[in-house]
Amino acid sequence: MHDPDRLLGGGDRIPRHIVGAGMLLVALTVGLSALSKKADIGRTPDQPGPSSVRHLTFERTADDAMLVRDAFTAELLERLPSADEGFIAGALRGLAFERRRQDEPEDAPYRLIARPGQGVALIDPATGVYVQLEAFGRDNVAALARYLPAPPVRLTTDASPSLRDAAPGIPARTGDTR
Repeated sequence: MHDPDRLLGGGDRIPRHIVGAGMLLVALTVGLSALSKKADIGRTPDQPGPSSVRHLTFERTADDAMLVRDAFTAELLERLPSADEGFIAGALRGLAFERRRQDEPEDAPYRLIARPGQGVALIDPATGVYVQLEAFGRDNVAALARYLPAPPVRLTTDASPSLRDAAPGIPARTGDTR
């Protein structure tokens, strides 16, 4: 017959205080897990969605300039005088190297994204490379962030300033000279 106090037939007994401590640890773990789930402890808050996104392509011209275009509309956003100088050219060289290394098409669009509280990032969907632009300083963030569309304006009816408050000095109705 089996003796529950024996350790896998080794002949040594497991001390009762060790077994009790193990059972207490399991009960404590299950209890704290249930409590943390009920109290929402340890939960990662939902990440806010991007406030602004634009897909960009960068094209080198015959005269060594760089054309920055919206990838979906083909709208020319800017013509940079040199495709070899400046922060944008340097960032793109690193991303292009990774595309060549992974045999990805070099003309695929990049994703420029701004998230509240997280800054601006340049993402290469073809390779999965993610460049957090704040690491390179404010001026370099601005070099690319200018291509982002303005975030949508949220209009609310409650707690909104009146039209008169929004445009001081302009009469809201006839006879109001404020």
